[in-house]
Amino acid sequence: MATTWYTTGVALALSGGLDVVNDQLDALALDAVTTTPDNPDHEFIDDIVADEVTDGSYARVTLTNVALAVNATDNRAEIDSDDIVFTALENGGVSVKFIVIAQIVTTDADSKLLTCHDTADTVPDGTNLTYAPGSAGFAHGRTS
Repeated sequence: MATTWYTTGVALALSGGLDVVNDQLDALALDAVTTTPDNPDHEFIDDIVADEVTDGSYARVTLTNVALAVNATDNRAEIDSDDIVFTALENGGVSVKFIVIAQIVTTDADSKLLTCHDTADTVPDGTNLTYAPGSAGFAHGRTS
């Protein structure tokens, strides 16, 4: 599964504008017909909201227990959270292909995109859809 940082996410992390422990970070599920979920021109949720799952059972998920850790062995900083669970997601005829993490401010127009995760195509079937971040968390930066 590939993870891509949005340019806004990199800028926030480098400028100190991202507080992963205290900011509200939400996960959004995008459907499989999305063609450019990681377009570097995308900055805000408004830029991708048309690709978000629209099934009536769908709701964005606020990340819990978000942590920032330094992994000196692998020379990287890691951002991790509890597994992301979209509860009882019904089959709306479209599979979920991407999970996007965003920093929530007040509205979709000012909430900034951080990372995009290319996942296996998953067709919801009324059960929970769980995205488990990998061993390096849902995002990391490497020094060498």
